[in-house]
Amino acid sequence: MGKRIIREASEIKFKRAAPEGFLSEVRRRVEAFFARSKLQRNADASMWLKTIFLIVANFALYGAILSNEFGFMGVMVLFILFGYTTSFICINIIHDVLHGSLFKNKTWNKCLGYLFDLQGFSSFNWTLTHNNDHHTFTNIAGIDKDIDKMIFLRLAPTDGYYPFHRFQHWYALPLYTLTTLNWAHYSDYVLMWDYWKKGRASNIDAGIFLFFKALYIALYIVIPIIVVNLPWWQTFMGYVLMQMFGGFLAAIVFQLAHVVEGVEYPLPDERGHMENIWVMHEMKTTSNFASDSPLTSHLFGGLNFQIEHHLFPHVSHVHYHKISPIVRQTALEYGLPYNEQKNLWHAVCSHVRMLKKFSERPDFVVAESPEKIFSPGH
Repeated sequence: MGKRIIREASEIKFKRAAPEGFLSEVRRRVEAFFARSKLQRNADASMWLKTIFLIVANFALYGAILSNEFGFMGVMVLFILFGYTTSFICINIIHDVLHGSLFKNKTWNKCLGYLFDLQGFSSFNWTLTHNNDHHTFTNIAGIDKDIDKMIFLRLAPTDGYYPFHRFQHWYALPLYTLTTLNWAHYSDYVLMWDYWKKGRASNIDAGIFLFFKALYIALYIVIPIIVVNLPWWQTFMGYVLMQMFGGFLAAIVFQLAHVVEGVEYPLPDERGHMENIWVMHEMKTTSNFASDSPLTSHLFGGLNFQIEHHLFPHVSHVHYHKISPIVRQTALEYGLPYNEQKNLWHAVCSHVRMLKKFSERPDFVVAESPEKIFSPGH
């Protein structure tokens, strides 16, 4: 009999951590740092400035698109810039908001989280797939939807193999341009339907989801087609370009954290038991990149400090570079890995090499992960 495939997160059990272990110690040291520095875990002045700038720029670009002051090329450029600002809002602001780290107040975080829905993506789905499943079951095939894509991409050694995978290191990056198009118009609906059927989403949740989807389509597809003084297909082409440029940015940033050299892809045994405690699992499945680059951290919402983010998801990303030395030193003392790529270019190259590695036909039979959905990396 073959190995039983674990299909539900509830079936997976990590080993218990010792009270005096790495996690309790690194949390104690980080708490001491915040107390000593008299810093809050939430957004600081620089974060508020970035938040205001990105939101104002996003709305200004939308207004410029509808202004009819620009010709075809001008409108296309505006749509592309609009796509970039949308991705930067999601990466820098919404990611913090949905982890509850922008405001101290939970209600304010929840309310601003609907800005994600206004950008075309379900905050309800994200909370379940990213905050719950990805952060707990990182790189576990079939559970972590960040590595559980359509058959076009093989992102884990246990994924099924198809002949076209041998070319995935060539076509994966262009394919990433379709990430948010697919996310907003397909995979979000599939996820909501699945959650609603399983009782994880209520009728109210589904209603809010459909309301924002309809509002999004009206604001960013229907209204521009009606208002902009261009043929409808040219305006729609601008929308597609917006999604392609913004989608590539979002996809590549998230992929550099968990599909690079040095990370592992552990699986539970037939009883659903994992080999390691949770925090060791996170350290082995996560990687940082460009830790010495303030610009990279500023642009990418601190997602280059993915280890710190996984250990401290309720801390705003503007503090990750400050606590990174503490986490690195503590990991060294406890003999745990601290994976990182030197810079953004090294991380991208490492990701492509991993795609190349997984493009090779395995010499053993691998099982298909259930419910493969081509959703963006979170």
